[in-house]
Amino acid sequence: MQHTALVLSRSQTARAGRPLRMINFLVRRGFRVVVMGRGEFTRDDVRYIRVDPPPPLTLPDKAKKAINVWLGRHEEIRSEAVFEQALQNLQERDFSLIVCHDLLLLPGVLRMRGSARVLFDAREYWPRHFEHDRIWRLFEQPTMEYLCYRYLPQVDKLITVSEGIAAEYKRVFGVDGSVIYSCPASVDIAPSAVDPAHIRL
Repeated sequence: MQHTALVLSRSQTARAGRPLRMINFLVRRGFRVVVMGRGEFTRDDVRYIRVDPPPPLTLPDKAKKAINVWLGRHEEIRSEAVFEQALQNLQERDFSLIVCHDLLLLPGVLRMRGSARVLFDAREYWPRHFEHDRIWRLFEQPTMEYLCYRYLPQVDKLITVSEGIAAEYKRVFGVDGSVIYSCPASVDIAPSAVDPAHIRL
């Protein structure tokens, strides 16, 4: 029996390093792979579902979002309704594994998971992703923290890119994570000659 895996990412799929490596890994392991993402992506060995980004928020949308953040109504904040609609329209419902690469997609994934195991590739530490930006801290960080508290305990496995980030997810949210480094494929190359008076990086 061939198992089916669903891989989701809000990145441009053709340029998304970690999702692409996961897709390659699953194909090599004999999974039938369905990919949901953004932008053009063509492969004969996977089924691709393109999800275009939502239209920009209007001023009334932004005001409503700010009010919902201040009131703690994070479930009402429009984030990735287009992805959730695409998930609801999926013909396949017999996934053995769902790999989610984005925290904002996790609620929709967990609502439709059925009997599938859910692997969340957190990569970085979501609640502090853009903490240098005061606007982000005011309007996005509370929602990221809420999503982590509410949904991370429901995933079957969390992976991230470093021991420090895994430890922070454990300390703050009580969720164990494993580390998978973001390592590209090995390339056998030699360093090129360098002019000591003109070094470019």
